[in-house]
Amino acid sequence: MLARSGVRLNNYYVASHCVPSRNMLMSGRHVIDIGLQHGEIKQYPRGLPLDEITIADKLKEAGYATHLIGKWHCGCYSKYSLPHNRGFDTFFGYLGASDDHYTHMVRGLSDLRLNDDCVGYKYFGDFSTIMYANEAKNIIAQHDQNKERTVFLPVGCYHMTQPKSITHTSITIKKDAFLSDYILDLNQRFSDGRAVSMHGQPQ
Repeated sequence: MLARSGVRLNNYYVASHCVPSRNMLMSGRHVIDIGLQHGEIKQYPRGLPLDEITIADKLKEAGYATHLIGKWHCGCYSKYSLPHNRGFDTFFGYLGASDDHYTHMVRGLSDLRLNDDCVGYKYFGDFSTIMYANEAKNIIAQHDQNKERTVFLPVGCYHMTQPKSITHTSITIKKDAFLSDYILDLNQRFSDGRAVSMHGQPQ
């Protein structure tokens, strides 16, 4: 019903991987025009150029509330390149390519942020997909329903991957207790537990 009253985008093209695709979507510019056609940002002082207008800038200008949850990966070398300074009212997520689904750390450092603040310690052990879904529900519930314009709320969850190793075995994986009787390999159990938490436990 909602899609019928709006615009449905059912055919689109992306680049070969994350950085070019994400930055093109955020800016509406081809990746060659914004200098990110070669991919990874890593530790370099690169990202979506600060003079580029983002989709969040334009929607905010039109009266939308703008919030970003999950993955950013459009640059973080300057405070001006962070999401809440690129048109988003709020940002809850991580700045880089990925983080750990449970510890929210990368290379020993927490990358979970609420705007400028590092908040990973508050959510240690919480599975990221559930955590981001709860944040999205809170934002929608708190939105002023009397406003003419609505909410722009992209939720970028990190894709499912098989972990190379599990170092946080004390963390409880919610909803996957039934797997313990059938899957003895701990890495596989963690991976399957993540899938279950996204799609629901089978009956």
